[in-house]
Amino acid sequence: MIAAGSMDRRVTIYAAGVERSPTGVEKPSWNTIATVWAARERLSLTEVNRMAGKAEAAEARFVVRYRSDVTTANQIECDGQRFCVVGVDEIGRREALALIVRAV
Repeated sequence: MIAAGSMDRRVTIYAAGVERSPTGVEKPSWNTIATVWAARERLSLTEVNRMAGKAEAAEARFVVRYRSDVTTANQIECDGQRFCVVGVDEIGRREALALIVRAV
């Protein structure tokens, strides 16, 4: 079970979409799926090395309550910084998700 007190960050989850202007021109956009509480964890050097040996490949891990609609196609925003989700790991039996992210 995830302790509610450890989830001290507000994150917004975005999904890619398409926005159409009044003239019919389509442009890519990011639509808000949800704003949820999360716990932010720094990745250890071992975890960073495991991810293809690139220090810039991943920056942090956010733990959120389980959601079935979060994939690596999503982006999240925390404290005004946008991140691309590079990995989604289920914790427990649909208890929580660990989102491995890197800055956009």
